[in-house]
Amino acid sequence: GNELAALIKFCAHDSSGPAAIRYPRGKISEKDFSVTNALNSTVPFNPYEIKKLTDGDDVAIFAYGDMVAVALEAAQMLKINGTMASVYNSICVSPVDNAQYNKIISSVKKFIFIENSYITGSISETVLAGLNPENSIKYLHTIAFPNECICQGTQAQILKHYKMSAEDVKDCITDFLK
Repeated sequence: GNELAALIKFCAHDSSGPAAIRYPRGKISEKDFSVTNALNSTVPFNPYEIKKLTDGDDVAIFAYGDMVAVALEAAQMLKINGTMASVYNSICVSPVDNAQYNKIISSVKKFIFIENSYITGSISETVLAGLNPENSIKYLHTIAFPNECICQGTQAQILKHYKMSAEDVKDCITDFLK
């Protein structure tokens, strides 16, 4: 809710060009959200910000939007098995600050992206294109939708069908780290 409010205000007042806001279906956790309140928001918004949510040096999990909750849950499952994951909330898909991604990735052994989007045109494509060679070899995988029509169902059903649930993310990371 607060991120969406800050983003709406940024797009309405601070952005110098066209902007698109993509959000998945579902509910906003904060109460009383409205566009009017968003336009008056005092929450700062930095399109280049990548928020570190958990600490770990075995693997970095980059996510945004509703996939942040999936990443956090997967990190908790990985911790039980002894794998320490740092979770990062990549606030914007574009623009991307490759220097910041390179700095973060240089501090971990491996990294993965989780995206509620198609693989083509994903943030991982943009980031991977701008990584230093020593960081590129740390890439494990991007968990995202294939480039095809997506089946219908609840959000949980769709994520499970495409192996994008927290348990699937944990299993994917575990398998790659073997």
